Amino acid sequence: TILSRVDILGNFYAPSVNATTALNLTSNGQFNVANPSRIETSRNTTNQTISSVAAYTYYPVLYNTVASDPFTQYTTANGRFTIKANYNGYYMFNVGVNVLPYTANRRYYIALFKNGIEISRLSDLLILANQYGALIGSCFASCAVGDYFDVRIASDIAANIELLAAPQTTFFNAIKIS
Repeated sequence: TILSRVDILGNFYAPSVNATTALNLTSNGQFNVANPSRIETSRNTTNQTISSVAAYTYYPVLYNTVASDPFTQYTTANGRFTIKANYNGYYMFNVGVNVLPYTANRRYYIALFKNGIEISRLSDLLILANQYGALIGSCFASCAVGDYFDVRIASDIAANIELLAAPQTTFFNAIKIS
């Protein structure tokens, strides 16, 4: 569920959030976050290969570098970020996944899951022959203590998926905005 929006004038709206202090648009067009608590993770060292993939089935994206994470517990085995005590609120999530080409004319999907349920299909991309593909997306969601989030990828073809180890394009970050 998307819980907020930014209108054409840059005004931010979310239930129970003070739009003027939580998140606002500066005169140069950048967002200013009053409480910059954030998660920053990426896939830095090795590619992630997902084998025996079934078509249209989501698989977790696993990150191997956590740069900053004061308010969640990240589990590398399943790619889950679990919200710690005192860090409930509204978050802006940003995700990027870079896919290596195994099969031409293949469509990929990334989504954000909360407590095992898809809350936002962030991006989809058709990759043609001999192309790399970067899927990028953002969304807003509410978080309660104990909620867990994970990024998952799917494809329309039953074949291996390989995610590139590149911190600029295979990443997950979240910013607490209230």
